[in-house]
Amino acid sequence: MRRVTIVVLAAAIPAFAGTFFFKTDQILLYQERDRATLLLANTLGDVIEEIVLTFPGLIRLEDIYVHAGIMECRQSQRELVLAGALWRQGFVRLLWKPAFLLPLTITARSATQEWTLEVSNRFVYGEPEILKLPQGILVGRSESIGQTLYIRFAQPVTITSVFGIGCSPTWETSHEEIIVHGPFPPGSMVFVSWNHPEVQVKEVVWDDRPVSSAPIGPWEVLDLGNGRFRFSTTVAPGTQVLWDLGDGTTTTQRDFEHVYSHDGEYLVTLVLSDAQGQRRVRQKLVTVARPSYPTPTLVSLPPHAVPGGPYGPFDLWAIWDEERGQYVWEATVLFDASSSQAPGSSIVAYIWDLGDGQQIVTSSPYLNYTYKFTEENLPPYEAGYRRLTVTLTVVDEFGRTSTATTYILFYWWWIE
Repeated sequence: MRRVTIVVLAAAIPAFAGTFFFKTDQILLYQERDRATLLLANTLGDVIEEIVLTFPGLIRLEDIYVHAGIMECRQSQRELVLAGALWRQGFVRLLWKPAFLLPLTITARSATQEWTLEVSNRFVYGEPEILKLPQGILVGRSESIGQTLYIRFAQPVTITSVFGIGCSPTWETSHEEIIVHGPFPPGSMVFVSWNHPEVQVKEVVWDDRPVSSAPIGPWEVLDLGNGRFRFSTTVAPGTQVLWDLGDGTTTTQRDFEHVYSHDGEYLVTLVLSDAQGQRRVRQKLVTVARPSYPTPTLVSLPPHAVPGGPYGPFDLWAIWDEERGQYVWEATVLFDASSSQAPGSSIVAYIWDLGDGQQIVTSSPYLNYTYKFTEENLPPYEAGYRRLTVTLTVVDEFGRTSTATTYILFYWWWIE
């Protein structure tokens, strides 16, 4: 496969309205005050099958438009993937918020070529990736292997469940702390839930990292009620501060109050840039819901996972893999878990164990996935088909889970 890599150096936090951050005949990266725009034309002269964008933090995709092609979009953590077919004359337009979270890398792949744009803007990684829920927390391991995870609370807490994604954790508690033992490989996650929505997380720490102040210090978000919030951060002198409050408001203040004019969920992003130019991203979802009277009584029931299927049968098509020097058999499956329910709440995570050793967490009930098998790791043969079991776990906003399985049938064609 032919690979082309372009490296662009970013010297400062891009935070100016109406800025062309990168512009060529084939790619345009444009930044406005409240959103960023990427226009990417086909760079390969071939049919593009996949476009992958990685970001330094979570983004909210506002709009996607595909010209001369068909592509499906999925988002997982800091990665945005478009899969399908983009013809030679085609282009893709993406709009997202916050505007100053520009892609770290943009990669386009065809069957024979790969093109990558790398933006070197010195974001620092290795700290816990955190999704905080009303009665739980999902902590991800971004790189290297960790052995122990410490979660410390502001008050005594009763842990109700702990489970791992890509790992098999054990755990112990001590007053205001839970200690979770691994190992935790890169890409693995740990979900911890507790018994009361008022519990505050004080620190999340890996054993091989300095004390992490996420998700509270060095910044703090206080809900003052009726749509009013106080935002503050304590940083060293010379550190640049940039906030995006999720409603189009940006500011460089370190301690201030803000009133949201509409109810809803807002992604708050804080970027800190120190004197050496290193940057860190802090993000938090805040919910604005002014009370209405009378307040209805809602019944909240545990979620119910429905993974769809059975799927197939699908033909496994043989493709020669130059790197491996052997044939691989591929098939693409679109999973549909839209029948899953969370009465009285909502599902915040769909955790797919795809049966081939891969696990993917999505916020959407739909997942488009391409299986690749060698002759040595084909699914087991059963009643004329190759059969693979897939497991779905859903997590609702209260940290409750439900698990169900389905299966896929494949036809396997032998290569003479």
